[in-house]
Amino acid sequence: MICPLAEQEAEIWVEPDKWLDTIHPFTLGIETAARQSICDKQFWAFIDAYAQGQNKVRLDYKDAFLADPVEELRDVLKGPLYV
Repeated sequence: MICPLAEQEAEIWVEPDKWLDTIHPFTLGIETAARQSICDKQFWAFIDAYAQGQNKVRLDYKDAFLADPVEELRDVLKGPLYV
């Protein structure tokens, strides 16, 4: 299971100052971009496709993360981490 660090404040029912301590052990260092950043990237991909007359838009999953989560997970699994 990959549980990236994102904007989970609304999803984790603990005191606001403790939510990061609650979620951080599950993230394995993987972080998502802010929701608005993801929306902006998608919006500009749609605008670009429209401007070029394309009927389809291909989105890259990496646009949702600060770094490639596959590479980050590989790095974590190489280290002495026990889950």
